[in-house]
Amino acid sequence: MEGRFLPDRGTLVANGLYDRRSGKLVAHAELQEAWVGLLVPPTVPLQGREAVRFSGKVEVTRAAGVSDVTAEGGLTGVTVFHPRIAPEALRDLGATFSLIARHDAGADLLDIPQLTFTHGKLSARASGRVRRDPETRKLQLSADLEVPRMSCADAVAAFPPQLVPNLRQLTLGGTVDGRLHLFIDFARLETEDAKLSGKIDLDRCRVLQAPPALRATRLLHDFGYSVVEPGGQRVGVEVSADNEWTRPLEEISPYMVAAVLTTEDGAFWRHHGFITSEFATALTQNLRARKFKFGASSITMQIVKNVFFERKKTLSRKLEELFFTWYVEQVVPKPRLMEIYLNIIELGPDIYGVPRAAQHFFNKNPLDLTVREAIYLASILPSPKKRYAFYCNQAVPDYWNRALDRLLAIMKRRGRITAEEYDAAIAETITFDPVEYTSRDECFRMIRRYSGK
Repeated sequence: MEGRFLPDRGTLVANGLYDRRSGKLVAHAELQEAWVGLLVPPTVPLQGREAVRFSGKVEVTRAAGVSDVTAEGGLTGVTVFHPRIAPEALRDLGATFSLIARHDAGADLLDIPQLTFTHGKLSARASGRVRRDPETRKLQLSADLEVPRMSCADAVAAFPPQLVPNLRQLTLGGTVDGRLHLFIDFARLETEDAKLSGKIDLDRCRVLQAPPALRATRLLHDFGYSVVEPGGQRVGVEVSADNEWTRPLEEISPYMVAAVLTTEDGAFWRHHGFITSEFATALTQNLRARKFKFGASSITMQIVKNVFFERKKTLSRKLEELFFTWYVEQVVPKPRLMEIYLNIIELGPDIYGVPRAAQHFFNKNPLDLTVREAIYLASILPSPKKRYAFYCNQAVPDYWNRALDRLLAIMKRRGRITAEEYDAAIAETITFDPVEYTSRDECFRMIRRYSGK
């Protein structure tokens, strides 16, 4: 059989054999510039579907409900746009690939033992399996991805510039490679986390040159940046010896360090920017919520996303955030990172840094914060505007005090405070200082104004 789909929509040359007695089908097809965009499900955010073309070979063998497929070829004209991926459309995503797959209809199983693909100078190997649970009818997914060692510069160049605009401004040397494994059982997702393991090995990568605003070395000295609040206000944040609200680490209560280690990043002093287990936890939470809601943010990652990037929850920002976290960890010592973090974290509307928060909430020097005051400040992360309502009401509600007691117990169990410090903190009551308090109505108006509501 030989034919043409429609004018200008590609050509197809195919032959095959079907045995009616056994039900076996063997088919071979060669396609040239075939218009395959319309075959892509509408849930895929594809732009210009008519421009997506496939050229290659496909072989299918089907017998007794089992289909074996091999395919090789290339896709061109692929453009994807979704605001949660990147602010601009990702163009020229075409790739060449080869695939071996088997679908067993009786077992509700799709097995892909081999998938290789190349885009630019980036090549990768993948495999996977999707199975439907016969009782719950929910899917079980397993996938592996391997990227052989390649030039860091070539790896970044393979990504669309719209996806990694800041990375494209760096001059890189060295090599990168990686392996990832993913397992998700949707039937047990409410009680069991997804499993994500492996490593993207950037340790051989080097940043040879970067624009001043993107240099990790800027964090070693006085620096500043601006934040655009949801309400549209632009707030300047400065870490500088000339700023009255910047304090060196030794002038901030060690209880504050212990508190953020408890609530934000317990492995901060040990890891290299990433909490590997937290990626699987965040993935699980996002799958349960059915939206991109949770992130696996270490203290270094929080610094990076605040100092280097805008407040946009996109895949683009997350990818760049991961690289810059690795970059910053190569350059900036851990004590300096902790010092920066405690001087820039948002703790209320237009309240940035522990020194400013200690003054605003308690009329105190940051070095004089008690254990309970420190864990209170850490507890209002990552929703400091929402939880600023406690200050507006001039009282911490009972349910939040119970949460503070649980956090204090964790601090004691992990050796971050002594039994005596724990007992004193349990006996203490959070009391807000009224020096900067105006009125309840004005306080809540400030929350709404800075939250854009």
